[in-house]
Amino acid sequence: MEKESALFYVVLFLFAVTGIVTILGMIKKVDIEQKYLNGLFSALILELITAVLYIFSNTDFFDKTQKDTFYIARTELPKKYESINKNQLLTILTQNNEYKKEVKKLEKELISLNNIIDAQNPAYHEVLLS
Repeated sequence: MEKESALFYVVLFLFAVTGIVTILGMIKKVDIEQKYLNGLFSALILELITAVLYIFSNTDFFDKTQKDTFYIARTELPKKYESINKNQLLTILTQNNEYKKEVKKLEKELISLNNIIDAQNPAYHEVLLS
């Protein structure tokens, strides 16, 4: 187990234990002195605030990038086509007239995107991230 995942599970466990003990203390199922219960409640609130702030800091609510709008999931295909490979599926789609136009359109779009990537300066495959 990696250190990061181990730390995550330890923090998650402590968060759960703090929450359970605090709630049980608040409903008087567990006898906890009021000064300790106040501390537990404060710790629980701080843990919740920290978790919410962390989740929201890693979320991009205003992402304007376009998502892929066309794909064929294997579950959308008739049962007889679910186990075939992509080349066989492409052959079937190009032979079927109702899909032929869509495949041609997507092929043109793919070529256009490849040209855009090739025209980048520096070229996409030359960019090194360090």
